[in-house]
Amino acid sequence: MVQLYVSDSVSRISFADGRVIVWSEELGESQYPIETLDGITLFGRPTMTTPFIVEMLKRERDIQLFTTDGHYQGRISTPDVSYAPRLRQQVHRTDDPAFCLSLSKRIVSRKILNQQALIRAHTSGQDVAESIRTMKHSLAWVDRSGSLAELNGFEGNAAKAYFTALGHLVPQEFAFQGRSTRPPLDAFNSMVSLGYSLLYKNIIGAIERHSLNAYIGFLHQDSRGHATLASDLMEVWRAPIIDDTVLRLIADGVVDTRAFSKNSDTGAVFATREATRSIARAFGNRIARTATYIKGDPHRYTFQYALDLQLQSLVRVIEAGHPSRLVDIDITSEPSGA
Repeated sequence: MVQLYVSDSVSRISFADGRVIVWSEELGESQYPIETLDGITLFGRPTMTTPFIVEMLKRERDIQLFTTDGHYQGRISTPDVSYAPRLRQQVHRTDDPAFCLSLSKRIVSRKILNQQALIRAHTSGQDVAESIRTMKHSLAWVDRSGSLAELNGFEGNAAKAYFTALGHLVPQEFAFQGRSTRPPLDAFNSMVSLGYSLLYKNIIGAIERHSLNAYIGFLHQDSRGHATLASDLMEVWRAPIIDDTVLRLIADGVVDTRAFSKNSDTGAVFATREATRSIARAFGNRIARTATYIKGDPHRYTFQYALDLQLQSLVRVIEAGHPSRLVDIDITSEPSGA
């Protein structure tokens, strides 16, 4: 199963004979067996036929809608038919501070380990030793955290060191000086923000397929309109799926600073339509590629399959009350460039 990305506003999307048909002036016609699609993400304003929309809904496949420059607009999906006992268990676990802290420690520890692995994979002589030391120090204190507030403090220190290290890896012309959001203030932040948005929406859909509520999390605090469980789960995926993809796009010369524009009033930096298409295409290719994602499991999976394994383990964690049963997303043994 793969996620299909369509980034040409003049596209027409239809359905016939079990296939999704995408036509555009630029690329002509492409056909995809609908049973191979996990969902479709659209950029701009492509035309969709009613039979296509109905078939996607009938098969419970989401259609996600983004503007041309990557702002999320919404999605077309079937009503959420959740399993009530599982939702009650999920809510019950969020009311248990010890459970939330234990589960959150596992997530944050794995996030930091994956960030370290990414830095090492992309380092070729850059001085990132101090950042790695800081991240190791924060990691050592994660398990000693006595509250979510303490845990968030150690995670924040590690994140600051991580983005400092990334600053040594991103070419100077991208003017990256640390993480900036709402708005992104440089081209690198613009790319990872778009990638995180795509990842976040993908995970929301996966959560709902497993009859959990994406808006009831354990690490992130409740906030109106914030799918906190999706944010919890995506922490371990940010580095291997998005940050790695963006670094490789830059290294391979697929995008450069000319593909971005800056708003003179807000300072926000956004990708052009072509750059957005390149990023979305790269993200689609990345999640379709196989890798060794699960700690202790030598098998190679696509991101979507590994995410399902992660969610299946989370369901078991919620039902049994044992955070130690959550599978670890581990890229530390994945060869560089895989």
